[in-house]
Amino acid sequence: RDKAISEKVNTKTNPDVEEFAKEHVVEEGHGKPALRQILRAYASYDSEVGYCQGMNFIAAMFLMFLPEEESFWMLVVVMNEKPYKLRDLFGED
Repeated sequence: RDKAISEKVNTKTNPDVEEFAKEHVVEEGHGKPALRQILRAYASYDSEVGYCQGMNFIAAMFLMFLPEEESFWMLVVVMNEKPYKLRDLFGED
């Protein structure tokens, strides 16, 4: 799971946005390391869904505007609560 998260973050997520174009942390709570941390944390938080392709773009959007911890909790909200319930889109059904 960690390898899948790292590969997606490295190659796919917003390469034109400065925070995600470089490997190092641009500011506290930004960049690829923070995005990886959020995705790993969510995969642990919701082990039934884990990490699925496409979550990186949702988490990256939050991370562009919010600190890392707030971005994680926003991901939890949009994945699990109405009216969003995006978790249903990432399930195996």
